[in-house]
Amino acid sequence: MSAESPVTPVNASSPIQSSRINQPAKYEYSKLTSDELTAYGEKLLEYLERKKPYLDNDLKLQDIADTMGLPSYHLSQIINTQLNRNFYDLINSYRIEEAKRQLSDPDKHDLKILAIAFEAGFNSKSAFNVAFKKYTNITPSRYRQSQLNPMNS
Repeated sequence: MSAESPVTPVNASSPIQSSRINQPAKYEYSKLTSDELTAYGEKLLEYLERKKPYLDNDLKLQDIADTMGLPSYHLSQIINTQLNRNFYDLINSYRIEEAKRQLSDPDKHDLKILAIAFEAGFNSKSAFNVAFKKYTNITPSRYRQSQLNPMNS
């Protein structure tokens, strides 16, 4: 079984949609232009990569919107239309990638999986396990085992 995630966080090199043709009807009256959507989408990805706000387990859409100087409904539109995700899927994808990095790190093999989940921004063991399995198709402990002992997986 592959330990690769079928869904990985969007990063700065990911293509951002620049067309409004696929805009859902709910954004029909949005004041954001295609160029603004694209620019803000790129700015959002850069912010997520550089500042790692997803490590905060209490992160809310409004927090990022405030940082970017946008109304939350515009940020939601950017995430939905430019990144084809909702806010929680976007944030959880980054959190899972962070957890995968830590679970693969031999220097962190003594850390409990729950500690890694909390460091990655999750609030609970169950939320972490459900998200991890959703994005990787395996459990965190199985993932760790496959990364630290590849011959035994």
